[in-house]
Amino acid sequence: MSETTTPAAPAAEAAPAAPAADAAPPNTLLAAAMDPAPAAPAEQTQNVEAEKQPAPAVPEAYEFKLPEGVALDQATLDAATPVFKDLGLSQEQAQKLVDFQASREAARAQEQVKAWNDMVSAWEGEVKADKEIGGAKLEENVASAKIALDTFGTPALRDALNKFGWGSHPEMVKFMVKVGSAMKEGGSITGAQSQAARPDPATSLFPKSSGKV
Repeated sequence: MSETTTPAAPAAEAAPAAPAADAAPPNTLLAAAMDPAPAAPAEQTQNVEAEKQPAPAVPEAYEFKLPEGVALDQATLDAATPVFKDLGLSQEQAQKLVDFQASREAARAQEQVKAWNDMVSAWEGEVKADKEIGGAKLEENVASAKIALDTFGTPALRDALNKFGWGSHPEMVKFMVKVGSAMKEGGSITGAQSQAARPDPATSLFPKSSGKV
């Protein structure tokens, strides 16, 4: 009688090894479904919040306040008002723009004043350093120039010389010094042009004089 061989039981399959503690979680469908939704971009969030905010109130007429001593051209403000309205600016927003422009105008005015003062100061420095009329002879020559100005000048001329700074211009001072010096010395006031080419101004102004002034 033959021996009956009993088939061997199949070997049990080894269970899958558990992932290491620091391994990334499996990318399964359920895991993806349970992941939190990605955050919205910051720009999109800001846009949504901006849409929720009410639009600024646009006034019927803007009333601007300017710093003391600062004045803006009214025509410019009138021209800017429709632009402010088209942009939907509130009174506060429009005032900020006007304040910015006013500060720019004030700074520009200060720059112009400084440039003017620097120019006049430079002219005065040239006069004081001039070899012909400056230095130790400055006081005497200024006195001579004053004689010419007092004799022939008018109040309007004085105002113009001060207003436009020409009273400190080296060429103007030299001219006045020459006229005043000629008057002190009793000589004729003549220029570089020959007197034969034109009538003597003193004779034209004072026909009875001998040309002396």
